[in-house]
Amino acid sequence: PHPRVNGPDLTLKLCERAAKSGLKVAFYGGSDETIALLTGELARQYPGLQVVLAQSPPMIPMDAIEQDR
Repeated sequence: PHPRVNGPDLTLKLCERAAKSGLKVAFYGGSDETIALLTGELARQYPGLQVVLAQSPPMIPMDAIEQDR
């Protein structure tokens, strides 16, 4: 069996390695504020990290069926 790895831990390890090796990363999702906070903190923690996309897609309103779920 393999140990469980959660998403935030994996993201940090990936960013660390990407910064060291010159790989580019992208982030998609969340709010504009969350994306800005995330990319700012990652730039501080991992100098040299190349974020080539950080996008917060527009949210569409849920329709009545989705709201009832």
